[in-house]
Amino acid sequence: MPLSVALIDSTMNAYVNHIVMLPIEFPCGYLCTPEFFMTKLEGTYPAVLSYSWLYQCNPIINWIMGTMTC
Repeated sequence: MPLSVALIDSTMNAYVNHIVMLPIEFPCGYLCTPEFFMTKLEGTYPAVLSYSWLYQCNPIINWIMGTMTC
């Protein structure tokens, strides 16, 4: 059964095709391996990070440079 995705605008018109775990190592040495839910999104968004991941990792996000650090 496909897993539906609730998008930021509350629509539910996307479905997860695959789930992959990819390690991410921050410059400070912090390593995490989050699950990435793969789906086709409209627009040019390469990834959408979940609130639960952001809360758990609490990265420092530089919106101008498009970077994250721990």
